[in-house]
Amino acid sequence: MKEKSKAIRSNSTCHSLVLLDEVGAGTNPLEGAALGMSILESFAESGSFLTIATTHHGELKTLKYSNHTFENACVEFDEESLKPTYRVLWGIPGRSNAINIAEKFGLSQAILSKAQKLHGKSSGEINEIIMDMENHKQDFERHLQEAQQYLM
Repeated sequence: MKEKSKAIRSNSTCHSLVLLDEVGAGTNPLEGAALGMSILESFAESGSFLTIATTHHGELKTLKYSNHTFENACVEFDEESLKPTYRVLWGIPGRSNAINIAEKFGLSQAILSKAQKLHGKSSGEINEIIMDMENHKQDFERHLQEAQQYLM
């Protein structure tokens, strides 16, 4: 990892785009999130290249709120079809859909209830806030399109 990070730094310019898929994955989730956060912050501090990182670590989704150089985005997910729409929603962190998907696939209610309890109330509240953000953004975009039609 050290060699790859060093290679990225030494070979990148202000015109470079660095793509990191599932940064910090493949290890203990807390350690992976800390490592991912450290890597992303070090890249941001260099200020010499643009980095786009994918993650399922909730901690990395909070970087935007402590450092203005970060931005969140997610790919919209259609909960009815259980597939991504591939529409990018800027300014909104992605949310987990694992329990919802498991429910759609018919996992027992006892298992789902226990999973929701283990996942925690605060995590569920965060997902609700993210869902509200997604809905508000969709409403805004719909109103914007309507307004643009009136101007034409």
